Amino acid sequence: MKNKRIVLTLIAGAMITAAVFGRDYDLNERESISLSGVGEVVFKLDGVNCSLCISTLDILSDLRGDGSGRDMALSLSGSISSNREKAVPSLIIDERGKTVTVQLYPDRESFFGLSQSGTANFEATLPESFDGTVTVRGSSNNIAVRNFDVTEMDAENSSGNLSANDIRGEEVSFKVSSGDIEVGRTEGSKVSIESSSGRITIDNLQASAEMEVRASSGRITGRRITGNQVVFNSSSADIILEVLKAGNADIKVSSGDVQLNTVTAETLEIKLSSGDLEIKTLDSNRTEISTSGKTLIKSGRGEIILEGSSGDVDITLSALDAPLNLDISSGDITIALPEGSAFDALLDTSSGRIRSEFPVLGDLTAEGDELNGTINGGGVPITLQTSSGDIKLLQR
Repeated sequence: MKNKRIVLTLIAGAMITAAVFGRDYDLNERESISLSGVGEVVFKLDGVNCSLCISTLDILSDLRGDGSGRDMALSLSGSISSNREKAVPSLIIDERGKTVTVQLYPDRESFFGLSQSGTANFEATLPESFDGTVTVRGSSNNIAVRNFDVTEMDAENSSGNLSANDIRGEEVSFKVSSGDIEVGRTEGSKVSIESSSGRITIDNLQASAEMEVRASSGRITGRRITGNQVVFNSSSADIILEVLKAGNADIKVSSGDVQLNTVTAETLEIKLSSGDLEIKTLDSNRTEISTSGKTLIKSGRGEIILEGSSGDVDITLSALDAPLNLDISSGDITIALPEGSAFDALLDTSSGRIRSEFPVLGDLTAEGDELNGTINGGGVPITLQTSSGDIKLLQR
């Protein structure tokens, strides 16, 4: 125990001494690199590697792809204080074959008892003519990428925020382990966005082939999402989308709510292990829902298949043009259909009441808790089943 205290005292003393004897550094570096014949630009924007350090140094990275000519312009500016001169960030450029790598710290450099503070600004402007691959790797810093039209954009930040705007590429990937992701206008054939711990905010995202947005915790919000194959996957995060247009859309949430304002899709599949679902306007040829919470669809059309273990279901259809099949274990079912709708109804509740506002013009049979009816000559099949709850069939 005594030796442990001595070691801790020495470490604390060393760190205090390091902080006291730190020096101030003004950063003002500029470089210009030709990208003629270059196929990939790699940015290694990791923070300094240290043990038992005191650091409040912020490095803000701004990467752009709207420059002129064929050269890449680099700059590093700011004022910092550090007790290790080798730990001061600087522009390190490596040109090998068709790849240019830019980093701020040497590989495998590590410091003990480091003390740093201040702000550094790293800026890179690639020529608009560059259409290769841009790879970004960062940690402990905030990174912004904007105005790129490239073959591939692959940006990953292990600890810190990542923002992207006006990005176009065949393949686009944004990933953050701990931090928020903000995506402005982005277009790609294949698009992937992932955050392990943080919010994902999307303004305008388009994917001609496939798109996947994944979050472990936090919240996913999107203003306008357009794609052929669209997947949203959340372990513990709410999903809130204003406009979703897709060929096939798949939304999976382990724990969290889903709110969709306007959905237009060929097929829509939603699986909620624990959470509520609300859709204001649904225009889908086929919708499959599996949920254990409340479901509210304020205006919908197309075939709807719903299985639920617990929670009320309230659906209003703007048009009855495809089958409706709802089966829940516990909860009330309320369906509102346009006046004059023609359908064949099977209403079944083990414990509850059945109420219908539609006049029965055909045969009506009742067996136990099951009610069969032909409405307005029959047509579209409607099956409403709940083990414990009331069933209401309303006219709108």
